[in-house]
Amino acid sequence: GHSVVAFELYERMQCEGFEPDETTLSCILKSCGTSSSISHGRLVHYTIITNGVEENIIVGNSIVDMYSKCGSLIEAHKVFQTMTLHNVVSWNALIAGYVHHGCNLHALQTFDEMQKEGLLPDRITFSCVLKACTNLGLISEGKRVHEKLVKDGFQASIVVASTLVDMY
Repeated sequence: GHSVVAFELYERMQCEGFEPDETTLSCILKSCGTSSSISHGRLVHYTIITNGVEENIIVGNSIVDMYSKCGSLIEAHKVFQTMTLHNVVSWNALIAGYVHHGCNLHALQTFDEMQKEGLLPDRITFSCVLKACTNLGLISEGKRVHEKLVKDGFQASIVVASTLVDMY
């Protein structure tokens, strides 16, 4: 919760000659996303490109998540597209950003793309997608997602169950 201090420490670290590693970069991006500090996030993204660590999936996921949380969904999508590898975290960062910023149809389309790529959704994915269905009033789509999550064994998740109650 101390994003300003975190960024000051990140800058101090570099001034003292220490190069940030993937863990440091992911943490500072999380801080930028949490505080909606897109300007700081862009600086970190530039450092990542300069240092050549953008291919790291954890760093890539953190960049997508930061841009999504800051409401820069076009940039989040561009970074996502340039990533050579995706995992469920990559997709969730994008889907959650779309839902959080009211782009619910994009969230559902992204969910469909994720499944076409053969990746299995997790409880976060289902929760976000159900929220998108709720926001759009698409009960039939919500029922389809409900069937899938039961089939995949996520009906016992408290997060998913709460979102299902909200949807219905």
